[in-house]
Amino acid sequence: MVETMRCPQALPAYDSCVSVEEIKKGLASLSEPEQSEVTAFLFHLRHLHDADYRNRGNETLSDKDSSHWLIPEDFEEQSNPDPESKSR
Repeated sequence: MVETMRCPQALPAYDSCVSVEEIKKGLASLSEPEQSEVTAFLFHLRHLHDADYRNRGNETLSDKDSSHWLIPEDFEEQSNPDPESKSR
């Protein structure tokens, strides 16, 4: 039986600590869509209080110069690089 510690800073609904290893195991057992959702949430948390990141994003989103824009195919290519290129 695994003994859990009480976390004084824990929310009332979550009254025990979970190790990072337990979290990793739990995340590994999630489906791909669930892992993607967690990844997006962690990305959000990482940049939540980063004013520089937010400003860069706002500048990018408000850029009206179409020469800076990507067509969907280019975006896909940058987002999902060719797996063959990784092995070279």
